[in-house]
Amino acid sequence: MKAPKNNFKSKLSVPVLFLVIIFCIIVFTKKNEAAIISTHRNYPNLKTTARHPETVRAGEIISCTIELRNEGTETLRDISCVVKLPAEIDFMIATDGYIYYDIADWIDREGFIFIPMLLWNFSEISSMTTKELSFIGKVRTNLQSRTKNQIEVYIMPKDWANKRFPVYYPYGDHD
Repeated sequence: MKAPKNNFKSKLSVPVLFLVIIFCIIVFTKKNEAAIISTHRNYPNLKTTARHPETVRAGEIISCTIELRNEGTETLRDISCVVKLPAEIDFMIATDGYIYYDIADWIDREGFIFIPMLLWNFSEISSMTTKELSFIGKVRTNLQSRTKNQIEVYIMPKDWANKRFPVYYPYGDHD
């Protein structure tokens, strides 16, 4: 007696396979609750979320998306969003309007590591609108194993950010 022929492969079409892949991406890409998000008390109606991989491996290219949503009835003015990337990430590119900083973090008397940071300034965020920011980075190859990937997002008044970050225009006159 012959076994019945398995027609599974012939019934699975390319569009169905595509939908299954999209479903898996949506289900397994979630908001990372491990992200540190700090919003200044002046912005109680500004909701901030971050999506990025929770763990990473050496050599991986990763992306992160940050959403700023003004759920209030008033326009918010002069806001900065500062993102501190993990030290193991080499910054590659980000959405328009960012300023990139490599800030020295002294770990002991013998040396320091550079912490990559991104800054976006907004003159205003209108009521009931969302600003979406994203960046892409590459995990350094000297990473020994999978490691936790935690970013820090700070929302603050623009004048505070200007006091804490050096004003530097990379294409301007300087020595």
